[in-house]
Amino acid sequence: MLNEQRVRQMTKLAMFEKENGRKMQPALQYNRKDYVSMRLSSGFISATILYALVYGAGLILLFATVLTNLHTFLLILLLLVGVLLYIIFLYYYLHGVKRRARRDYQVAAKDLKKLQRDLQTLESIYELEEESKAPGVKDEDFRGKDYE
Repeated sequence: MLNEQRVRQMTKLAMFEKENGRKMQPALQYNRKDYVSMRLSSGFISATILYALVYGAGLILLFATVLTNLHTFLLILLLLVGVLLYIIFLYYYLHGVKRRARRDYQVAAKDLKKLQRDLQTLESIYELEEESKAPGVKDEDFRGKDYE
């Protein structure tokens, strides 16, 4: 009876790890602060590249259509507006990245706690099996025998 329970628990653990293994990696490898900081730094780089591409395309389009009438003041104004929009975009983008990173880490931490509880259950099943073995009987005596 205990053996069936152990097999069920091991199967449950294997399925859980297969489904949630990748999501639990942040909780296993980093603490929360480091994980959020890592995600923020990669978010900063991706936001900067994205904004540079969009803003650059807009400037190229503007220069292609209005190139003859551009003055220095207008160029400076465009650059200042671009920097201001970049700061606003970066603030909201990184705020969203930070919120999502915290949520992902919390989910991973919950999954890790569930996995630890299941492993403790499996350990207690093993301990019960060890206690219930008859004295003087070795594990080799049970190998290769069919109990149907």
